[in-house]
Amino acid sequence: MKKTERVYLQKIADLGCIVCKKLGYEDTPAEIHHIKRFGAKRDHLHVIPLCPHHHRTSKESYHLNPLWFSEKFGTQQELLEETMRLVNGKGQD
Repeated sequence: MKKTERVYLQKIADLGCIVCKKLGYEDTPAEIHHIKRFGAKRDHLHVIPLCPHHHRTSKESYHLNPLWFSEKFGTQQELLEETMRLVNGKGQD
């Protein structure tokens, strides 16, 4: 992994969980979730920040219940777009 990718991933993680933000909780520690894109290799640019609860450890997590997660919180693409607005400083109060 390149240094620029590590720096970018840290910026994403520093945003906190995108789902927790939607629920009104700020600064929830986040892990990096790589977006699955049909026909494309995973990369370090298409990622969203999710806390362990929303990423992989609960019934509300993307990895355990992706259809329910997407219906409740938004698709990976929608969450990626929200993440991009936040990391670029748009959409902040």
